[in-house]
Amino acid sequence: MGSSGGLIRSNLGTGLRSINNGLDQDNHDQLQSMVVEALTKLQTTPIEDTKYRTSIPNSLPLPKITIPKFDGDYSKWRQFYDLFLHMIHLQPISNVQKMSYLKVNLTGEAERLISYLTTTEENYVSAWTTLQERYNNKRILASTLVEKIISHPATTSSATSIKTLHDTTRECLLALNNIGIKTDEWDSILLHILIKKLDRNLHIRFEQSLRQPKELPSINDLIPNNGDNKSEGKAITVTSQDSLVSCASKPRR
Repeated sequence: MGSSGGLIRSNLGTGLRSINNGLDQDNHDQLQSMVVEALTKLQTTPIEDTKYRTSIPNSLPLPKITIPKFDGDYSKWRQFYDLFLHMIHLQPISNVQKMSYLKVNLTGEAERLISYLTTTEENYVSAWTTLQERYNNKRILASTLVEKIISHPATTSSATSIKTLHDTTRECLLALNNIGIKTDEWDSILLHILIKKLDRNLHIRFEQSLRQPKELPSINDLIPNNGDNKSEGKAITVTSQDSLVSCASKPRR
C-alpha cells in the first residue's frame, strides 16, 4: 500500500506541474484541493487483498488448571507460588478479586496467617507480601525437604511401600535442586539413610544387586531415576503384583 500510494502521489504531482501553467489560480486551487482529498481517502481506505489474506484458526480450548490449596507446608510453597503468581497475581484484575482468590486457596496455617486481613483493595498487597516473607525461606525449605527424607517410615516388601520411598526421595531431591542446592555429591549420605529404612528382604536384594560391592554405590542403584528398572545396576523395583523383585543385574557370586 505504501509503495502504490507513493507512486500515485508522484504521478499526480507530475500531472499538476504539467497543467499548472495552463490553469488560472482559481481552477488550480480547486484541482489541487480535489487531489489532496483523493490522496487522503486513498491513504485511509483499507484495501482487501484475498490473495494475501490468511485465516487464523480459533485457539484450541486448554484444560482448566486448578491451583492447589496451600496449607503452610514449606515443601508445597513453590508450586503454589508459581501457579498463583501467573494465574492470578499478574492478571489485569482488581486487588479485591486477587484477595478473594488468595483467601479461597489458603487453608490451615497459611489461612490463619492472613485471617486478620479483610478483603479490600489495600489488604491484598499486605497479604501477598506476608505469605512471601513467611514461606519464601530457602533455609527452612531445604531443612523441611531433608527432614522429609530422614523421617520417612521404614519400608516393607510391598509395592506401595517401596514406591512411596522412591517417589518421596526423588521429589525432595528435585525440589532441593530447584532452589539451587546441588545434591550430586549426596549419594553416600542418602544411601546410609535410605538403606536403614529397608526391611531385611529388601536389604539383601540390594546387596546382591551390586556388581562392585567394594565400591561406593550410587543413589540410582537403590532408587532408580524416572522409573528406570531395566538398566544394569538398578537394585530393586516393583512389579504390578505388589511384590519386590531384583532387577536385571545379576547377584554377585
